[in-house]
Formats: sequence, C-alpha cells, structure tokens
Amino acid sequence: MPRAALVRVQPSSVADWPTKRGDGLHGALTAVFQTVREESEWRLEADELHLGFYKQSERYGVRGRSMRFAEYEQAVLPHNVCRGGVDTLQAKVAKRRPLPIAHTQRGDWSKQKRARKMSQFLEGEFYRQRIFERVAPMIVRDALVFGRGHLCVFVSGKRIRVERRFPWEVFDDEWDARYGSPRNRFYQRSMDQGVALETFARTEAGGWNEKIKRAIEQASLFTTQLDTDYATSTVQRIHVVDAYHLCDDPDAHAEAEAEERTDDSAEETETDDGSGEDRGRGARPRRHKCTGRHLVFTTAGILVDEPWPYDYFPDVQLNYNEPVVGSKGTGLVEQLEGYQYAINETCEVLSEQYRLSGVHVMVPDNAKISYQDIRNGINVMGHAPGEKPQVFQMDLVNEHMRARPRELRQDALNDVGLSEMSVQSEKPAGITAAIALQTLDDKETERFFMFDSAYSTWTLEIGRRFVDCAKLIAETQGEYAVSVPMKKGLLPLKWSDVYVDGAELKLSPTSFLPTEPAAKKQALNDMWESQQIDRATFLRLLDDPDLQSELDLETADKMVVDEMLERMLDAEEEDGEAAYMPPSEYQQIWTEDDTGRKKPGWAPRRAQQTYNRALLDGAPEFNLDLLRRFMKACDDIIAKANAEQMAPVNQPTAGPANVNGVPDVGAPPMPAPAPAMPGATPPVMAA
Repeated sequence: MPRAALVRVQPSSVADWPTKRGDGLHGALTAVFQTVREESEWRLEADELHLGFYKQSERYGVRGRSMRFAEYEQAVLPHNVCRGGVDTLQAKVAKRRPLPIAHTQRGDWSKQKRARKMSQFLEGEFYRQRIFERVAPMIVRDALVFGRGHLCVFVSGKRIRVERRFPWEVFDDEWDARYGSPRNRFYQRSMDQGVALETFARTEAGGWNEKIKRAIEQASLFTTQLDTDYATSTVQRIHVVDAYHLCDDPDAHAEAEAEERTDDSAEETETDDGSGEDRGRGARPRRHKCTGRHLVFTTAGILVDEPWPYDYFPDVQLNYNEPVVGSKGTGLVEQLEGYQYAINETCEVLSEQYRLSGVHVMVPDNAKISYQDIRNGINVMGHAPGEKPQVFQMDLVNEHMRARPRELRQDALNDVGLSEMSVQSEKPAGITAAIALQTLDDKETERFFMFDSAYSTWTLEIGRRFVDCAKLIAETQGEYAVSVPMKKGLLPLKWSDVYVDGAELKLSPTSFLPTEPAAKKQALNDMWESQQIDRATFLRLLDDPDLQSELDLETADKMVVDEMLERMLDAEEEDGEAAYMPPSEYQQIWTEDDTGRKKPGWAPRRAQQTYNRALLDGAPEFNLDLLRRFMKACDDIIAKANAEQMAPVNQPTAGPANVNGVPDVGAPPMPAPAPAMPGATPPVMAA
C-alpha cells in the first residue's frame, strides 16, 4: 500500500488552465499534467504489481521496459490464484449481453415506433463494434486486474470508433476526484509521429498546419520514469495527451441541453445582464455559456483546442469495486495479492525442500571418490576423514507443508466468493442434476451482483455515447447508418429514420431461464410437462443450434403471422390499402375441438392480443382498423369452414329390390370419358 507524506498544499497559478488562452496555455497545461502524473506514481507501481501477479511475470508490464538484454527464465509458479480467479469471473460476467433499449412517451405512437427502431439501431452498432465479442472481455479483465477498465467512444470522420484505454494511462487529480466525480481528466498515449501528423496537422485542403506540424516534429516523451526505456525502439513515437474539462455549471448545462431539444427554433428574446433585476418580468434568463473544453497537446505545443459540450468524459469506466474515496476502483487481484504472495513464498520454500530431499551420500574428505561420479540427482555431503561412505534417505517435506499451498488457495477463493467448482470446472461429488448445479452457480453469482450490475450500467453508458456520436455525425456529415443482424441477414437502418427526441435508454430485461444448457433444458421440460408452454414455444426458447432447421419449420406459420401484424402496426396512413395484409387459409386460422367444430387458432388469437396491446399503447385508428379487418377475415374463414362441415350430404335414391330383397341404389355413375387427343382415331365399339 502507498505511504503518503504530510505536505502543505500550495495554491498553484496553473490550476486554472481551463480558462487560460494564448501563449501561457501550453506551459500551464504541461505543468498541471506533470503534477497529476507524479501524484499518481504510486498507482503505477500498484498496477505493475497486480499485472505481475496475474501474469506471474514481470516481463512486458505497464512500464515500457526494453527486453534487449533480457534472458528467459521460468516465470510461472504453481497455484496462480489471481489468474484463476480473474479468468473465472471474467467468463461469468462477460458472457452476458445486456443491450440498451430506447423508451419514449407512451402516448405518442410515432415516437414509440421510432424508439423500437432506435433499439435495433443500437443493437446494430454494438454488433459492428464487436462490443460483446471482443471489447467487453478485455474491459472486464482490466477491471478485475487493475480495479478499473476504460473504453473510449469517439467520432473519427464518418464513423464511430471504440478504443480500449490502458488504465495506467488515464490520470485524475486525487483531490478533484475525491468525491468520485472528477471535473478534469488526462489521457496519455504513445503515438507514431507519422500518424500524429496525418491526424492533427493535415488541413482540409491537403496541406500542413505549420504550427501543429512543428509541435509534433519537436515533441518527445514526458520526463518521468514511465516509458524511459523506449529510447532503444526502432520506431519514432511521441507522447500525446488529451485533457478534458467538464462544464463548471452542470445544472445549467443540463437545462440548456433540455431547452435545445425542446425548442431548437425558438426566437431570441432579450437577455438580462445576470443581475436578476429583470427576472420575473418576461425577460429571458441569460443563456448558458458552456465552459467545457478539450485539448490535445505534446511536449512542444497544442494540437487541438475545442469546446467539450458534454457532461461526461469520452471514456466509459468500469470499476470492479466502487471506491470509498476517489474515482478508481479496487480489483480482484488487489484482494488476492496477500494470498498470492504467501502462496509464492510457500511454493519456493517447498520447491527447495523437495530439491534437498531424497538420497544423500556422505563421503569422507580423504576418500578417492569424485563428486562428479555420483549422478542422478543424488546429493553429496562431505564429512571428516576416518568414516566410511554412507547412503541414507532424507525427507524434508512434511504433510502440513505439502497441504499449505492448497489451503491458501482455498482460503483465497473463499475470501473472494469463488468456488473450486467454477475455477476448475468441476462439479461437486454427488450432485448430478442440472438444476442443482445451476442453483449452486446462482448462489455464487450473488456474491458478484454489484459487479454484474456495474457491467450492465457500463453497457448502458456505451449506448448513450453511441447515440450522441451518431447524432454528431448526422449533423456534420449528413447521415449515419448501421446494419442490424437479423435471423436471415442484415437490416440497414439510417439514423434519420430511428432518432427520436427525448428518448431514454434502459437495459433490456434479463431472462429468468438458466444459462447452462442442461439446466435450461430441464427447466423448459418442467414448464412443458405442467402445460405452461407448447412444443413450438419449447423449441424456440431452447434455441438449440442442432434443432435450428426443425425450429424454423415448426414456427414458420406463427412467425409469418407476427410479421404481418407488425407490418400493419408500422404502416403509415399514406400507404392506403396496400398496408393491409389479409390472412391465408395456409396459416393456422382454426383448430378443432372434440366434436370437430372449428374454433379460433393462433392467427386470430395473436391478432387479438396485438390489437389490445396496440390499443393500450395509443396506436392510431388507421393501424387498429387494419388489425380489426384481419380478425374479421379470420372469423369469416372459420364460419365458412363450419358451414361447409354442417351442410347435408345428398344420398342416392333407392331403386326396386333386387333378388335378395335389398333395395337397389344403383351402380355408381360411370366416369366421363377422357377427351380425345387432337388427330386421334375414335375407338371402334363392338357389335
């Protein structure tokens, strides 16, 4: 743990860098960043230690050390409880995919339709960025190892980009972040000089901004212990720092954003001077002036200086444990570091004891026996002359020493709430039922509920960043579009077709079914046997890839009805008669009761449910009328089928009795002769 020295805080003239302009800005900004970074030096040491525990190695840590004269040695000791715990919890949390969904006013049907499309738009952006497939596991691992993980969401040209930020390259002033919400943040990264020139110094006309170009070409590394060994690198890299300052009046900033959304076209009215004398007499209050700022600088100059109109930093932070003081969380490795240190020491002592144990030979000093003649790992010990050589067995390892590493490992896992079942992927003896195993896993998961909730909130914040970035691209570039993954292909969506003003994001509901396949199947079997679900619903919820083709055929008639109803709900009044989609006799319009009489089947019942739901949601009369026509058509088909079933069948007329006294009903009529082929000769009748 870091040891802090008692120092007197001196007021600094460079602390007001967000308000500085001109030549003094770069010097003030550099001085502030150097101070913040030096104050965080202890955190770099902690990150180096925790990464070493996770990797069980000091190579390629958070500091850029040259490996030019390094020699490879055995780096991994047994019983790495830090890596086992991190990898286990990473798999438990990152397998979930909580997607944000958009919600808007319930009474406005058009906004509700756009909100549903906006939810699909976000799903498409999550898919395009591979958030759950590639990004989320890395950020979750960073949070477990270092206590916090950072994902930056930003606009690059006409695209939204995401970038993982190393936790040790994000700096907050400890006093500024004392209450958990810093107003300033610095992000330092190493960048290739050529990339920096093209990114910052190139003008729209294709030329160079000489001032920015000079600030990049003359830049170097910041003078601290970090990255000092990069001097032996064969590439030319510089340090680039992003500095962010949030608006000083967050309440007024939020109100200004709300006013901008609700009244973008309002006419300017008279503004007051801020004295309050004109308040309450019809004058409009003074408009908010945002003080948010974003700067990019090197050791030689400023590259970017622009307003920052958002009330958040571009990076979304995920903490494993929320800090008591400050903004940096504590990680799982920090909780386990004491156990891991004791395990490493015990393993080293135990390894040495094993090495010294075994067969020993005591050889007199005056014996004509060379120690090199004694091989096969036998230990040789010399003693005073006069005695004969002796061979004996020595065991320096006792049972308590052998069990000590495993005891420490078990204590460590118990302390953080993990079990051997999850870490080693072994089920407890005597437990075979899938539901029982899932219950044990659920009880273990409760220990990490807070981290799991923080992970869900993290994805929600990413969705909010995506919305703001897409809005910015649409305003500056004209349009932004994504492709949403559907079952049989990709659905293109444009931002202009999905954006709805005032929409709020929330997390999608979590399924109550178990996630483990065997437990999920057993739970569905119980629901089927109790007649809570039918066969089609069972197959759909099971979502077994091996049964996908059967599932598609089994549910095709129901899926087509849902698709027809959804299209009629999404139709616009100007579509006219083309918006109506009538039912077909090839769909499940009716089912039969015990008497064989037809009664409403899936299609009319589904249409009725959809109609009532749309009525509650405030659907327009045009869309409701389409659903009523659909239900009426289903009723007509059912009535027609029942009428045909109840129609009397014409019986043949009885003739005179035959020789057996039974009325002769006559032979069935002869079928009509087949039509003659063109050019064919008619058959000759017998005489």
